[in-house]
Amino acid sequence: MTTIEMMESAYLIEVSKKITMTLQEFCQVTGWDKRKVYQRIKNKILPEQLIKGGYEYRSQRKQPIFLTKEVLDWIKN
Repeated sequence: MTTIEMMESAYLIEVSKKITMTLQEFCQVTGWDKRKVYQRIKNKILPEQLIKGGYEYRSQRKQPIFLTKEVLDWIKN
């Protein structure tokens, strides 16, 4: 098994473990604090597909939930 194959399998295992991530987990992955994340959501700077339900979900004043696979793909690019 090559290194790339190992990384791909580790990625798939991680995604399958947890389909969504909380705001705290998103902050840990990106290195941003909650205030910065909320500000980027408010100004619609983050891609809408990262947020479960998109920006409409956020307008209900609920804490955002992020889709793990989309977040990891976004960070890789």
